Amino acid sequence: MNRWISTVFAVMLFSGLLIFTLVYDRPGDTEKKNESSAILSLDASEIKKITLAGPKASITLERDGSGPEGRGWRITTPGDYPADDSKAEDLASALAGLEALKTIEGGVVESLSSFGLERPAASAELSTADGSTRTILLGGKTPLEDGEQSYYAMEKGGAAVYTISSRVADLILLDNLSEWRRD
Repeated sequence: MNRWISTVFAVMLFSGLLIFTLVYDRPGDTEKKNESSAILSLDASEIKKITLAGPKASITLERDGSGPEGRGWRITTPGDYPADDSKAEDLASALAGLEALKTIEGGVVESLSSFGLERPAASAELSTADGSTRTILLGGKTPLEDGEQSYYAMEKGGAAVYTISSRVADLILLDNLSEWRRD
């Protein structure tokens, strides 16, 4: 009788491990957790133009060299207005050194729609002094993890999907154009 119970227990344990492996550890689908890695690594002072295209509005901010230490910004689309230099500089810094909270690679990325990236909710295009451009595409919200909200994002033309902080994502989503204008 003891031998029979031991055999049944061993079979149940093996079956549980097999099911766990098949469901949660699929080959080709890897997710690197808690390894912050740079999505972009630019010098914020080299960013000359930022175009944000959100679900409600679009705006283009251009560095005009006014202000302290040449850090002045203007809104050039829509209209032409002085921008809130502090907020524009914060955005440039956040995007220049954009960090991934997580990196999702492999077979998972084949379905961009599951991350809200087939038709991105918003984008941020950065133009630098040397004429190059880099674009970050913002997807959907991630499931809450440890009480923190984040968003899926990827670089246009890139192969990996990342999660980024909601603080940066909220800047890209651009709810209110007037918050970017200088008072």
